[in-house]
Amino acid sequence: MDYSAYGADDFLRDASFRRWVLKTASGDEQFFWDNYYLRQPAQQAEMDRAAAWIRDFRSAYNEISEEEIDGEVDRLVASARGTRKPFFRIAWGAAAAVVLTAGLFWWTQRPARVQPVAVVTGEKGLKEHAYLEKKNSSAKPMLLTLDDKSSVLLQPNSRIVVGKSKGTGKREVFLDGEAFFEVRKDPANPFYVYTQGLVARVLGTSFSVASRNKIVTVTVKTGKVSVFPDEEAASASGVVLTPNQRLTFREQQMTFSKIEDAEELTMPIQQLSFDFRRTPLSEVFAALEKAYGIPIRYDKELLGRCQLTALLGDEPLPEKLNLISRTMELDYTLSSSEIVIRGTGCKQLIPLNHTTSNP
Repeated sequence: MDYSAYGADDFLRDASFRRWVLKTASGDEQFFWDNYYLRQPAQQAEMDRAAAWIRDFRSAYNEISEEEIDGEVDRLVASARGTRKPFFRIAWGAAAAVVLTAGLFWWTQRPARVQPVAVVTGEKGLKEHAYLEKKNSSAKPMLLTLDDKSSVLLQPNSRIVVGKSKGTGKREVFLDGEAFFEVRKDPANPFYVYTQGLVARVLGTSFSVASRNKIVTVTVKTGKVSVFPDEEAASASGVVLTPNQRLTFREQQMTFSKIEDAEELTMPIQQLSFDFRRTPLSEVFAALEKAYGIPIRYDKELLGRCQLTALLGDEPLPEKLNLISRTMELDYTLSSSEIVIRGTGCKQLIPLNHTTSNP
């Protein structure tokens, strides 16, 4: 079916779309609408309007059939357009009719700004099924590797709660403070970050979230991040941020900005490139140490002048180490306090007087 010409009323009539909004969709429907929303930014405002109205009559929706909903939606949309259409059915309840009518008035009369579809979990909900809770009371960033192999660089005076993801169809964390995330790609299990009334949803990317003094900022380094308020329990959508974009959420208002200068970024990992071209391993490891704030131990005489050519992006740190190790025939161990690299040397060495820098 071609949805490209759909407006809010068309989405409102679509039973599959309504199920998606109300979280009763099948797995295929959920996947379709999640991806359709992200791929069609021009229609997101119309989808948000329809979704917001559907949420308003959610309580009535559970008391009537799909056919009754279809008929009532047709009648109300026609009424909103200035035409008259007979009531499909009055007997299904005055209370529900009041909800629907009030909802339609709100939908047609409210200002253009509509809160996008959102998800509610938050700290309390996550704590009930959390497998990890960490607070960084030190003066240095704390590197965490989650069960799904995603990396979190938890900044000083920050706290994170990580929910169990197995069998839930999603990965969720609650953040109080500031952290940089490198999310392992897993489209079947989206990654959610909850903080101070805002939700960030990703499939696989790198970005930072800062939540302090009732102000939340989300800054994207690679990939795409969908951001939305967590006021309603429905399917995830929101405003999509792309690389070098930042969203600030303050007093229920969102503002956007473009990162023009790397000096605007507060964490080294946000500024660094991992594009290595015949780069000595000593420089590669130095860049990783600076980015992640974790020491790397290795035999500098044996491995320091080995050269690496690799373009690393938003992979979590374990994946970066795996790629380097496979390329250079190395072994490594990663703990919360250090990385240890072992190898037997290499055939191609950088000359002792050679200098290189990452672009």
